[in-house]
Amino acid sequence: MEWVHRLFKQRYPQDYCWHTTDVWFCHTVLNNPLSIYAARTDDAFVLANTTVMPWIPGKYECHIVTICSDENASASTTWQVMKLLRASIDWARARKCYVWKISSDMEIDVTPLAQRLGAKQLLTRFALQLIE
Repeated sequence: MEWVHRLFKQRYPQDYCWHTTDVWFCHTVLNNPLSIYAARTDDAFVLANTTVMPWIPGKYECHIVTICSDENASASTTWQVMKLLRASIDWARARKCYVWKISSDMEIDVTPLAQRLGAKQLLTRFALQLIE
């Protein structure tokens, strides 16, 4: 967990909370291996989860919760990220998900990664900033 905390702190330097991350990871990620996928390489990790809408219970979606890599690591980090994303797609297929989705809440454009994996851009996402 120390390694995960260090990477999250790099990505969220102002807002990161060690305690809530630790509690969430221990109580949610580790306790739900059938609906949450967690994997890592030397310099990166991915978390994905499955969701289902109650009104279409047979259609599971896989969402990348986070993909995080060490910004001080070697040039191979991008390839590690791609390996993890491909593994998450394989996991989603094994879980019988009908769609795999990735987005970013950071100022990092995931478009090149998503396109390299064959994902299509969805144009229906919007956000209303409530607090600056």
